[in-house]
Amino acid sequence: MSVGHQGKPRQYELGPGVDVVINGKKGTLAEVKPEMPVSLPFSALRQMIVGIQAYGPIVECTLKKVDAQAAR
Repeated sequence: MSVGHQGKPRQYELGPGVDVVINGKKGTLAEVKPEMPVSLPFSALRQMIVGIQAYGPIVECTLKKVDAQAAR
């Protein structure tokens, strides 16, 4: 798998049966598209990706107020 990390391209091996999650739901490797933001958990034993967690764009901000009643 080819990824960009800290402005540099990197290549990593995908582990067998890699677990794919997209927006919190089980997905497939075929559903992961270039330029998607992802988190990549690695094996504790070697430089191998054991999971892919993909999600939409992230907006970093400061929460000012939540209307819990409206969220129901």
